[in-house]
Amino acid sequence: MQGLHMERSAEDWLKALVEEDRAPVFATSDRPDAKVIRQLERAGAVIRLPGDVIVLRRPADNRDEVLRRVYWPIVEALLANYSPAVIDRDSAVRILVGDETPPPLLRLRNGRNASNFQVQLTEGLQIAVDAGAVEPSTIRRHKVADAQIALDDPARILFGLELRFRPKQPRTHLTLDPLANDPESGRRGGV
Repeated sequence: MQGLHMERSAEDWLKALVEEDRAPVFATSDRPDAKVIRQLERAGAVIRLPGDVIVLRRPADNRDEVLRRVYWPIVEALLANYSPAVIDRDSAVRILVGDETPPPLLRLRNGRNASNFQVQLTEGLQIAVDAGAVEPSTIRRHKVADAQIALDDPARILFGLELRFRPKQPRTHLTLDPLANDPESGRRGGV
């Protein structure tokens, strides 16, 4: 963040941030005091996001590029601000199978309060924050890119998925008998 003209306290705070080698994303609990934030805002170095998350950037940096680069730390900060909270439904399944690609819509279940809102990070990247029960004892942390992401127990995730496909007809019973399902043989089903 060289070239920013700020009071000394903000500069000291930024130096410490660089020494820690952490993403410049902050939940409510881990940000500097309001005076430092105001100094950084005056310098054009703060992006404020819904859900009370702030992201630091160099004033010349492209906002969308910054937000894409720190996507998972932003999700981690949202989870911290709404704790107990977990990534929900199909978004959680993607993480469980090792997919670290930011999805077009990430679902977060918030157990803290009745807040329901969406964060439009950039074109094509949204985070939906929905109110819902979260059992703190079932939360598991998963490393995704450079963040620790809270997920529910895998069994609870799978039970919570919506059924999207329901068969319209009864299923055909298949058998090892090659003639059992052949319409010309006259035999149907079988064992």
